[in-house]
Amino acid sequence: MKLTFWGAARQVTGSMFLLELENNYHILVDCGMDMEAKKEEKPVYEGSSFPFEASTINLVILTHAHLDHSGRIPSLLQEGFEGQILCSSPTLDLAELLLMDAAGLNRKRLQAYHKRRKKAPVGIQK
Repeated sequence: MKLTFWGAARQVTGSMFLLELENNYHILVDCGMDMEAKKEEKPVYEGSSFPFEASTINLVILTHAHLDHSGRIPSLLQEGFEGQILCSSPTLDLAELLLMDAAGLNRKRLQAYHKRRKKAPVGIQK
């Protein structure tokens, strides 16, 4: 078993820890935005913005929704992650809102999205 700290080590943001099990099963704990580091400071896997190949990750465990813990999940998906993401229901609901907001979706599009889901988030009027 090997544990690698890829974020939030000696800093506050960018939580991301990779647990590699002996059977080649890879668990990523959090996948956060790093608001402090410069791109050239961290190693990256060739053709990726991560220090590992995204498609090798089997499972992501999301501890909570803050962007410094969840903000790079869209990039992980874009780069080939196809595994499962585990988190609590409230974390899922809040992460969904935070990621959409971070992507720049406006209030009208957000309302339309939740109307389709038949579930309005807190603070948005139908």
